[in-house]
Amino acid sequence: MRDQVLHQFEHPWLLVIGMLLFMGVFLGVLFWVSGKKTKKQFTEAEQLPLSDGFKVGGTK
Repeated sequence: MRDQVLHQFEHPWLLVIGMLLFMGVFLGVLFWVSGKKTKKQFTEAEQLPLSDGFKVGGTK
């Protein structure tokens, strides 16, 4: 069934463009998350559940 649908699809270049866009965004987010600039932000964020600075409801 998949072969029949893809065989009748008239614009295969759209599949290539979609895949390239997906891979570009995925790799961009991957490099952004693993960058040195965001390490400090993630270090602070990973300690938030353990800190006593906030009461239930998000108020100080």
